[in-house]
Amino acid sequence: MSRHWVHTPSNTIVWAANSMVPGEELPGVPNTSLPGQGVVRVDESFVASVVGNMKQVGKIVSVQPSCLHIYEPVTADVVLGRVVRLLPNKWVLDIGAIQHATLHIDNLNIPGIQRVRDTADESNMRQWLDVDQLISCEVKQGYALLTRSAQFGVLNHGVLVKVPPCAVGPSTTAFANLDSLNVHVILGRNGWIWISEMRNPSDTRETVRDSASPTPSKEQLQAISHVAQLLQTMCAAGERVTPASILSASKRHLEPGCSPKT
Repeated sequence: MSRHWVHTPSNTIVWAANSMVPGEELPGVPNTSLPGQGVVRVDESFVASVVGNMKQVGKIVSVQPSCLHIYEPVTADVVLGRVVRLLPNKWVLDIGAIQHATLHIDNLNIPGIQRVRDTADESNMRQWLDVDQLISCEVKQGYALLTRSAQFGVLNHGVLVKVPPCAVGPSTTAFANLDSLNVHVILGRNGWIWISEMRNPSDTRETVRDSASPTPSKEQLQAISHVAQLLQTMCAAGERVTPASILSASKRHLEPGCSPKT
């Protein structure tokens, strides 16, 4: 595996070609160096303790984490958010970013009802979406969100798994169906992942307004829990999470009615 050093000002050297992974020995480090952040010394070797890029400043060698834990919104990203408060004509949501995002009432998917800004809509805002509810949505621009599609809406009867945003790999879709387990997964680019029972195609309930979906069976809840454990295992192993990788991992490690294989 080819690697090279990049020399920068102030006596700083940055490892540029590839990232280090936990447990990997840092090559080419003088024995007189000192371990810094993300590095531990094992006998005469220096070993990475985090995923990141190797850096040396003077005698101190460190590994800078390359995985961001704070989400930066990008237009058209699918994200999950939790309502934290209501303001006139809009909801304020936590999406794991440096600031809260907003969902304007005009950008809410309300099937069959004209989107208007009047006192009636404002007075019924809690009926549509209340504080502490979790919702899937799309980034419109900056910190503005929208749910003007039937695939978005309030999330009920499932499990929320949070991972670093960088653990969610790029994909053409944020949705995955594990047919053999009857499990549906929504991969938020903000690192929030929702796992629930697959929705029946004949189910015509409105995604935002009607949250009275039936509670999954005990067996279905176990399947959901197993997928949640699988996702956490994938992230701990440094595997990028995408719909394709979830499908592949579920076929390798999960079977209907069984616990994750070890």
